Amino acid sequence: MAEEEKVEVVIVGAGPVGLIIALNLVKQGISVILLEQYHEVIQSPRAMAYGPAAVYELERSGIAQECRQLGMDETDYDFVMRWITIDNKPVAALESRLLPAKHPPVRCGQHLVAAVILKHLARFPEKVKVLWSHTVVDIEQDENSATAICEVEGGKKVRVSGKYIVGADGAGSSVRKAIGCTFDGFTYDKMVVATNVYYPFQKYGFHRGQFIIHPEHFALVLPVSNLVLIVRLRKCNRMRCTESLMEKTLVFPMKKLVQIWIINIMLCFQDLNL
Repeated sequence: MAEEEKVEVVIVGAGPVGLIIALNLVKQGISVILLEQYHEVIQSPRAMAYGPAAVYELERSGIAQECRQLGMDETDYDFVMRWITIDNKPVAALESRLLPAKHPPVRCGQHLVAAVILKHLARFPEKVKVLWSHTVVDIEQDENSATAICEVEGGKKVRVSGKYIVGADGAGSSVRKAIGCTFDGFTYDKMVVATNVYYPFQKYGFHRGQFIIHPEHFALVLPVSNLVLIVRLRKCNRMRCTESLMEKTLVFPMKKLVQIWIINIMLCFQDLNL
């Protein structure tokens, strides 16, 4: 018989989304168990810049400034994102100071944000527990509770029950699949590849952040502390998106596409009014 633990809320996925939900809940006195399939916070390249909606949540949770201190220097507060050709000729630029925003930006590696949240969660040992190396394989529910069935090392099964289960386990969510929730959209024939490298890009004419526009060698080059994060597209059947304006603009010339991206970013900031 599988071992069982009970709590008020079970959160599947200990990435920043699951962790920040847990932090907000325990601050309200609600007990939480986090289930994470990996044995620690993933250290490989992930998100490191956050839109206004995410910044608002970081502020609301009381960790935004701590993240800024970890991931930013004074130049990041007046940031210019450029779109350039492969031979470094400018196509367009967007200055962060021109975007209306209620809060300063946040740039901090996703693994560092997770570490900050875990440190804050450690202040509530009686209310939160993180169970690493717990892979959710199924979900059950009755009239009183919902239960996550987890597989741990050695193939043993563990049951974790709560009044609610939160699925914060990413695009391939096992929670979403278990409850039969569809993920409608289409799949691009490319995938994103992120790599951290040590190289003095700014010494060779690169700025703080840029998209390189090229049909084969498209990339985002962005400093992350003393590293540089390079994100490239590679042909593969794994990049999935929902229907959006992006699909309709892909047929336009690249310069037009860049202009539409900039307009959409500015509209996003205005609509959120954060």
